[in-house]
Amino acid sequence: MPYRNISDDLEHATIRLYDRQILPMTDILDAVGLSHPTFFRVFNLTVLKQYRETGHVSKPKSLRRGRVRALNYSDVHHLLELVKQRPDWFLDELQHLLGTNRFVPVHYTTIDNTLERAGISQETLSGGTRTQ
Repeated sequence: MPYRNISDDLEHATIRLYDRQILPMTDILDAVGLSHPTFFRVFNLTVLKQYRETGHVSKPKSLRRGRVRALNYSDVHHLLELVKQRPDWFLDELQHLLGTNRFVPVHYTTIDNTLERAGISQETLSGGTRTQ
């Protein structure tokens, strides 16, 4: 049988009762409707430590989603300057220039995606930056 999802407010109430030793363990488990193994699976030492340090039972939500970008702001700025100077360069030439000038080994599809995010399409470049 799969694990059931326990809401944050139920976890918070359960851990407060357990941490403050207000009720015996059996009464807490009866009141919240959890089994003994479920309690110790959900409320392991890391959750107890996190609750005692932050007052929250759930992990803080990450502000970032997905993978870290391969090109940072200065790399993207350099790439855009290269394209501004010579819009007829091919993607593999831009790839080589980023590798030699900025020491950033990226795939040409990364360069293409970065240019698209910057609002530069292949049509904007008059058919210039395509692979050979």
